[in-house]
Amino acid sequence: MSSAIAAAHRIALAMGEQGARAEGVRLSHTAVGITVAVLRESVIHVAQVGMSRLYRKRRDVIELLLLDHSLPSAFLRQYGSESREYLDALDFHRTAVARMLGLVPDVDADYVTEPLEDGDCFLICSGGIWNQPEGDLLVRTLFDAAPEGFGPVVTAACSGLDVAALRFRAAATPTASV
Repeated sequence: MSSAIAAAHRIALAMGEQGARAEGVRLSHTAVGITVAVLRESVIHVAQVGMSRLYRKRRDVIELLLLDHSLPSAFLRQYGSESREYLDALDFHRTAVARMLGLVPDVDADYVTEPLEDGDCFLICSGGIWNQPEGDLLVRTLFDAAPEGFGPVVTAACSGLDVAALRFRAAATPTASV
């Protein structure tokens, strides 16, 4: 996973450099986020950089497994959910990005590895979904939507926004005994 993210980062950096030379300014970056999920045996491995989040629904409980890289989330990690820094960032810098591919020479991904249980459902979604005032409700709605209703829910809630969402179920597979 790290090599895939590193390769995507090199491509984004190169595209940003080409754009900067073409336009004569350094602000012409190609900044992108990436989330990579690998299911292996009875474990999910996820790496993420950018504004997406990874949620898991297990036994009707929704849990945030990977936080995004927005400025408010950077303050949340550093100072906690009740800190003045975090609350101010939520009010004034909700969409400011702290980490993306293609912005700076070195970038670190966040990783999570979790054991799978039968019935686990995962949602990877971009900031246009979770960062809305009703984002928590929308995340719950996306978990509960029928497969044919998933796209229409995203379209109705995010009209005019550039968003992405992917929901998938994973089944724990039995491991072979030796």
